[in-house]
Parts: sequence; C-alpha cells; structure tokens
Amino acid sequence: MSRTKRMWYQKIYAVCKAQPWRLAITLLFCLIAIYYFKQHEVIIGLLALNVALQALYLGVIPQQRYEQEFVPDVMAELKIEQDMLHVKQRQLKLADIKTVALDQLDKDYAFIDFPFNVYRATAMRFPAEQLPAVKTWLQQHLPQAEIIR
Repeated sequence: MSRTKRMWYQKIYAVCKAQPWRLAITLLFCLIAIYYFKQHEVIIGLLALNVALQALYLGVIPQQRYEQEFVPDVMAELKIEQDMLHVKQRQLKLADIKTVALDQLDKDYAFIDFPFNVYRATAMRFPAEQLPAVKTWLQQHLPQAEIIR
C-alpha cells in the first residue's frame, strides 16, 4: 500500500473514531445501495453509494486556507507608477481600487489586502509597527478607497 493511501485511511479512521455517526450513515447507505442493486434499480443504488461516500469523505479533505505572505517591509512592496499600483509584482488600476483591507492581526503582525480584484495573491502580513505609516500612505495615495477591517 502506498504512503498516500495509508495516510488517507488513517485520516478517515480518525474522523470515524471521533464522529461515529459518519460510519453509521455510511454503512446504512451501503446497505440501501445493495438492496436497490438487487432490485435492479441501478440509479437509486448509485445515489445511495454517493451519499455513503459523501458521509465518509465530507470534511476529511482539508480546505485550503488562504494565508498572507509575510513581508518585512510592506512599503517596499507598494509602488505607484502612472495610474497603476504595483503590489507584489501585480498591477492594479488605481481607479479600480475601491476597498483596502487593513488591520492588526495581533500585537506583532498586521495585514493588508486589496479584495475584490482579479488577483488573490495581493494579501501581505507585515510587522505591526508599520501599520500607521501604511494607513497614512493609503489615505494619501488612494483617497477614494475605503479602508475596512
């Protein structure tokens, strides 16, 4: 057995051990599927198998978490040239920027993001002591943008 398969089996086993109702639902719908396959109702049997697999796998496959990239100097990553804002080698039109997410995450870090744009890779985490300078810079260079938390 490959290492990847073994890892999936371990994850499924751990989830079923923590939530035994998953295993009960899976077994119930497997029995229902067998019944309908014997009755030559293939479509209903396949639907029951689908429910059984969903009960087993739903929540086991990890959701991709979006995490901001850390930059030691956020001001070095923000540049304006002509009518474009350059953020981490991405270009955003100044006129299109309506919202900027800016907030302190904890006592050490803050973050900035430009939501509602085509690039999702513009979020950055930076040292919290740079937050006032970034806020001033945004108010000066992007007065039309609403700063949200």
